[in-house]
Amino acid sequence: MGNFVDVPPQGGAGGDPFRNVCANGAYLSDIRGSATNNYVLTLSGTCSDGNLLNSQGNPKIDPKAVPFAYNGPFDNVPIRADSYLRKILDSGPNVGEQYDLKCPAGAKAVGLYGRSGAWIDQLGIVCGSPLQKTDPYTTAVLPPVTGGPLTEANPSGNNTTTGYVADGNPAGYVKETPADKPADKSADSAASESTVEVGSFVMRNWKTILFIIIVCMFGGYMYFKGKAKGQTVATQQAQQAQQAQQAPYVQPSGQYYGQTYTPPISQPYGQR
Repeated sequence: MGNFVDVPPQGGAGGDPFRNVCANGAYLSDIRGSATNNYVLTLSGTCSDGNLLNSQGNPKIDPKAVPFAYNGPFDNVPIRADSYLRKILDSGPNVGEQYDLKCPAGAKAVGLYGRSGAWIDQLGIVCGSPLQKTDPYTTAVLPPVTGGPLTEANPSGNNTTTGYVADGNPAGYVKETPADKPADKSADSAASESTVEVGSFVMRNWKTILFIIIVCMFGGYMYFKGKAKGQTVATQQAQQAQQAQQAPYVQPSGQYYGQTYTPPISQPYGQR
């Protein structure tokens, strides 16, 4: 991760040691915690990649402690300390000796270290030269090459293969070249993300989707049922019409149309 510079801590020897440093070339984007009228009670910070540093101290010691948060980046963190960390930046009492925890030129605070127990006993800062990120691929780190001259811009005496030390980058961080940047998302990756989004939508709205499917199935059933019934009625009507055409015509007298008419046999007048 390049070279880090520990600015010497100030404060007492109580509590247990801690060391919290941002990863992946991130820097401290804020310092936060809480302070009482006597000392700094809790202390943490947020890295520029969004990760939080572990909180030190015990907030239960004094629930009335006043919270604070200061935005970075920081190349100098003023504190007051004696046996404890009394004040950091503008939070805490004006008790103890004044100290400026300064990073080397071109470096920024990337972490906090010291000692803590129920409150913060001692504090120092870790400095590096991270670059601000605009996307996940904008920074990379090359291993330093030892043997460079000791200069104000390069207090560690290291150099890098790209010469960034001349610009005040003692930690050896370099900007990534376009050739090193991963290619844009492939079609397979985009299709996979699209599938995941569709699956998520289905899981959130499965009841509505199921209701729509049931309504469509019922509507289709009723449509085809009515269509089949209409076809049956039409078939029956056609059959009845065909039977009516084939049936012989019966005259009102009971005689059949188209058959030979045979008159009744004449009988003598007297036998009628």
